[in-house]
Amino acid sequence: MAGIDWSGVREQLAALAARGADEVFGANGHGWALEPPLTAAELAEAETQLGVELPEEYRSFLLQVSAARHAA
Repeated sequence: MAGIDWSGVREQLAALAARGADEVFGANGHGWALEPPLTAAELAEAETQLGVELPEEYRSFLLQVSAARHAA
């Protein structure tokens, strides 16, 4: 299976965040913040703590784009 090309996604999300919640439909009050991508060690630790191996597509998102968190 071919991997997903996440190039540019982090930048697009940051640009949307910079516009403000009032300008982006559905962004007002959701409370999610863009965090740095996980390191391979952080991802391995999360999978160990959860007792699962995450799907490859989600793993690549976490490693290349962001591990978002709820900020509210």
